[in-house]
Amino acid sequence: MATLSIAYYLTFKRMKVTKQTVTNDGKRAYIEIEPDQRFQPVCHVSKGTNTAIHCWESRDIRDLPLGEAEVLLKYIYRKIYCSNCNKIVVEDLDVCHPRARMTHRFAWHLHDMCKLMSVKDVSERYNLGWHVVKKC
Repeated sequence: MATLSIAYYLTFKRMKVTKQTVTNDGKRAYIEIEPDQRFQPVCHVSKGTNTAIHCWESRDIRDLPLGEAEVLLKYIYRKIYCSNCNKIVVEDLDVCHPRARMTHRFAWHLHDMCKLMSVKDVSERYNLGWHVVKKC
């Protein structure tokens, strides 16, 4: 029996999809992504690879919707000790900024939508606060 996978649509570098679920009403999709351990962690500050893994953390971030379904990524990432910076930092995975709550591509999508619609209309469409949309 074949199962559908959303991994094809999530083209994040050095990341892999580990789990995906959709609510019964189809309004929300939860996708768990984590770093592909075949790759050496890269510091987001110095871009150096002379690092050691300090700990693993996770948080939920918003991604582009699929149809009418809101997509939430459970983003598992590594905090690393960078010998170049001499401190503990979040690894660079090109998914989002270290403290952001949405992916780069969702932020760019909101930015493009604001060229066509008002900030208020975009915030209502994606169920976000207007101040969040305004920052994009």
